[in-house]
Amino acid sequence: MGNVVLWNYKHNNNDKARVEDIMKKIQPKIYIFPAVMLVVLGAVGVAASAPGASADDSLAVDDEINITVDSACTMGQTVLQNSESLNPGGTKVVGSSRIAAYCNDNEGYAIYAIGYTNGEYGNTNLISTDGNHTIPTGTSGSNSYWNMKLTQGTATGTTSYLPIMVNEFTTNTTIPNDYTKVAYRDSSTISQTEDPTKSGSYFTTTYAAHVDTTQPAGIYNGQVQYVMVHPSSAPAPEKPPVAMQDTATIKSKLTNTGDTMQAVDSRDGKKYWITKLADGNIWMAQNLDLSIEAGRTYTSADTDLANSTIGTTWTPTVSTSTTSSWTSSYTAPSSYDPGNLYWNGNVTTSGGSLSNSTTADPSATSGGTHYHVGNYYNWTAAVAMSNSSSYTSSGTDVNQSICPAGWRLPTYSGDKSYLSLKNAQGLTSGTSGNIQNTPTYFVYGGGWNDSSYGVGGGGYYWSSVVRSSSNSYLLYFSAGGFLYPRDSSGRDIGYSLRCVAR
Repeated sequence: MGNVVLWNYKHNNNDKARVEDIMKKIQPKIYIFPAVMLVVLGAVGVAASAPGASADDSLAVDDEINITVDSACTMGQTVLQNSESLNPGGTKVVGSSRIAAYCNDNEGYAIYAIGYTNGEYGNTNLISTDGNHTIPTGTSGSNSYWNMKLTQGTATGTTSYLPIMVNEFTTNTTIPNDYTKVAYRDSSTISQTEDPTKSGSYFTTTYAAHVDTTQPAGIYNGQVQYVMVHPSSAPAPEKPPVAMQDTATIKSKLTNTGDTMQAVDSRDGKKYWITKLADGNIWMAQNLDLSIEAGRTYTSADTDLANSTIGTTWTPTVSTSTTSSWTSSYTAPSSYDPGNLYWNGNVTTSGGSLSNSTTADPSATSGGTHYHVGNYYNWTAAVAMSNSSSYTSSGTDVNQSICPAGWRLPTYSGDKSYLSLKNAQGLTSGTSGNIQNTPTYFVYGGGWNDSSYGVGGGGYYWSSVVRSSSNSYLLYFSAGGFLYPRDSSGRDIGYSLRCVAR
């Protein structure tokens, strides 16, 4: 019913990225980071006798031995019960686990819990094995619900090591949908002399469920994840966002026009705002920032290659450049990373400007994040090709791209096109309520071709559609009021990308 993770801030150098990577891969099992003891022996030295001195007058340096014992913080779980048969109208304990926690550092630890059903952080439902029915978390009422309760262990011996329960969780309460502290030991309540073998070093978590008479029969599964952080003053873990590649979950969350959330690209860990817009599609609300890696094989599991007629893998021979040099080619891939470049949000006819930031975080939750310029890609790189010379016929839709799996570049026409978005959203340029504003946040990023190409004066976004052997279609808009969802440009120039969910 629960799984356990140790997140040691102090002795893993705050490497949150590493821990998040581990947490993304965990299954419903027990996970305990091993305790580490480092023993360092100092050098032992004896000084030589001074010339002419007797043995009794000789000096010696005291033997010195230095021993360093690293903090050892562990947490483990014993499942006591993980299933129960329930008749409609009844309430029963349906699961329980005994969670033992120990830390030999008087800075203590804190234990956080979060709903983790089906591997989704913050999912607090019980879900039937066929996936068609749920039981939500709750504490009362006539409908079906489930909840949790924590009970402190039993103290024995002269020294107890009892984790302190957060009061909210000492009675039946709802499953938390974000990381919430449920138990802790801090510097005022912990002693380095405590014995980790004492039976008082645990707490028990129990889960109860109530089922009403309308609940469909079946087997329902749910999960709660517990994470130990050390020391107790460390901040709470952050709930990892849904992967961009998990479009099924994204679509289940963004059901109404205007719904928005952040998702993470599993290929590089970068986060993106995504929004359901008036055309009924879910769009990225900031520019793609993927840096292509030479020699890395992108597959249909992580990249938009599943619908390709060319192949379901792509291994580029060139990487995204971080210098201003540009390989000008209509048929070979090229891309450029300008750094943390941001549009300043000016939507007047002056066009505004771009500014480089060394402190802004393109994965932050602030609104300005939407104006991150991202990377520039020529059309061949945008459609994940090493050579696009065979694509010359106007109107050909190259149904693949470097968008995340489950996403694609916009088309020339149809419901996945810039034209459809313009009409449904009522988009304009250079006036109030335009394409640069919420909720679309398109950027006057210009383009790149050996040097800046209209940067600050207009926005250019590739589509997946060929116009000629050297041109492809794109969205263009300017601060002067022009907006063309079916413009075109030379395929050798680097432009921005926005992806739309398939």
